[in-house]
Amino acid sequence: MVQTLTPQDSAVRQIALPALRMDQKVLERLTNRQRQILAGLVDGKTSQELAKELGLSPSTIRHESMRIYGITEELFGPGTRQDLVVEQSNEQIYELPVQPVELAGELKNLLARETTKVSSALTLALQDRLGKTLFGWFEDKEMTSDLNLLRKLANSVSSAGPTGAERTKEALDLVPQWDSLSSKLSRDNAVGIMRDETSDFRKAKSYLNNQAKFVNAFLKFYLDDSNDLSSSEKQILDRKVESFAEFRAWSVALSDAWMRARPEMEQKNHKLYQSYWLRFTDALITKGLKQYSLELVGNVENYLSSETDKQSFIQNLGRAEIYNRNAIIAKPTLQSTLKVEGDQIAIHARVEAAGMKVLQMKEDFVFLCAQDALLRKLEMEVDVLSEGDSTLIVRFTSPKELVTYRRAIDSINQKIKQAFESN
Repeated sequence: MVQTLTPQDSAVRQIALPALRMDQKVLERLTNRQRQILAGLVDGKTSQELAKELGLSPSTIRHESMRIYGITEELFGPGTRQDLVVEQSNEQIYELPVQPVELAGELKNLLARETTKVSSALTLALQDRLGKTLFGWFEDKEMTSDLNLLRKLANSVSSAGPTGAERTKEALDLVPQWDSLSSKLSRDNAVGIMRDETSDFRKAKSYLNNQAKFVNAFLKFYLDDSNDLSSSEKQILDRKVESFAEFRAWSVALSDAWMRARPEMEQKNHKLYQSYWLRFTDALITKGLKQYSLELVGNVENYLSSETDKQSFIQNLGRAEIYNRNAIIAKPTLQSTLKVEGDQIAIHARVEAAGMKVLQMKEDFVFLCAQDALLRKLEMEVDVLSEGDSTLIVRFTSPKELVTYRRAIDSINQKIKQAFESN
């Protein structure tokens, strides 16, 4: 018997699937698990409800649902997948690593990558602003195109306090035309004017620096100070993270653990660190991984009161991305991947460089490992693979203790990076 379900059926009131069909053709293509999921979907159950009922993760439910929709579309034509599950449109798909150690590493990389791009755009916009100020004083176009002068000024006005003001004065001392100014503007007055005009940029830079400092404090604590975790904290922080709900629980548990382990810190600083950490992780949960860049841009833009400065900052985002990309292309890059190969853990360090560089890296890496007391205790194999980009592969048997495992991973990655940068 063929049963065709339409949006008019009360059983699918929470799902808009014009051509979802539970007939023999569909059922023959599905596994037992997929049949259970399909039955739950047509009953109007959400991914979370099905996950709890079937003992699966929400991400597994979503993955299997997509397979079901694909089969339905293949059998009955396009349009079947145009309105998947209503909750899908409002729920971000979890895209971060499920292993907690890899998750912490990915968060560090994401923060560094996005902060670098936004900070570079802010610096370029600041240089544009400083160039206009100099032109207003000296009406000299060559001065406003002097990148060396603009960089020094941008770095100096980004620094707070008396030290920053002194650096700004030193940068302005590079300008030889002071005595010819008809306005008789003194350098001391120019320092005050320039720093007042750029105070918004300083606040934005301070926000970026604080976010990087405070967020990395939590990640470093997790990766390096596992002995400070209680047994209940370890239970939460060391299990797989397969959904944003689990990611939120992981984030809050890490926040609580960090605050408990730092009793010597003043309460106001405690709260400041925690605020930055939770704002960072909540942005990933509510906005999604791909939207975090826009969230960070919006936060920085809010510090700029001038519409001209905001527009310049947004326009320079493209320049910053190209600039950073070119800086990466100019030198070989190193990309590491952690894999499980049988009973061993393997770190694949792919290098966009000639094979000879990787061979030299291997020799330097072995030398550096010989100087490390922890790594000398591990059974390690080091190979070089030359297919496309060359790859340095480090295999080792995982220690039984989680803390030792983390330290070994961190130490090996540091040695790989050190060997890479020395060649």
